Amino acid sequence: MRSFFAHPVWGGSLITADDQARFFRRIDRLVPARHRDYAMGLLRGITAGQRWGMPEVVPHGWTIAFKGGWGRGVTRQVTHQAALLTRGRERVAVAILTADNPSTPYGAATIRGVAQRLLRGLEGRLVGRVTPKHAKIIRP
Repeated sequence: MRSFFAHPVWGGSLITADDQARFFRRIDRLVPARHRDYAMGLLRGITAGQRWGMPEVVPHGWTIAFKGGWGRGVTRQVTHQAALLTRGRERVAVAILTADNPSTPYGAATIRGVAQRLLRGLEGRLVGRVTPKHAKIIRP
């Protein structure tokens, strides 16, 4: 991660959506092979009570592995999610970070709304090419 700054107090570390999406996109290379199935099983098997936000709007045919975080950080209320969506060999990594939410449900609704708009185009066949530097889909 290029912009991660650790803080000695929980909730004070700084992350960026770009770093989180990059981490999830590369998770297969970052988790040792012998632990990969276990790690991905944990990220795909989040308990129903915490499957809010992105998992609620995953397009048909896609599988999501994700991690969320919420609560009062050192200075502000945050609600975050980062995910890897897969469909066959297709992979899409997404991270949505929010701050200064009046409540966790408000932050979860914000993530759900943003994800619904971001993931809208995944329902059909993906067309385009992947750029190696940022791995974003470029529509022709």
